[in-house]
Amino acid sequence: TGFWMKNTTVPLSIAYIDRASRVIEIYDLHPLNTQPVESRSTRVQYALEVNQGWFAKNGIQPGTVLATERGSLAVSVRAK
Repeated sequence: TGFWMKNTTVPLSIAYIDRASRVIEIYDLHPLNTQPVESRSTRVQYALEVNQGWFAKNGIQPGTVLATERGSLAVSVRAK
């Protein structure tokens, strides 16, 4: 699983997340970089891209379990 920044001009960060909504890895992505940033894990179920620095600013790090007002990420993704 990998993401790149081709044609993207704003710096982003990406979190790779498992089925339990737990953040596995976080990487900074650099504008216009065409090299994929891949997860080292085979457990990735979701990827979340945000403005660079957002995860750190909000205290989110590997091991953090994410949820929305609807519940887990799995529930939130299914609820449309």
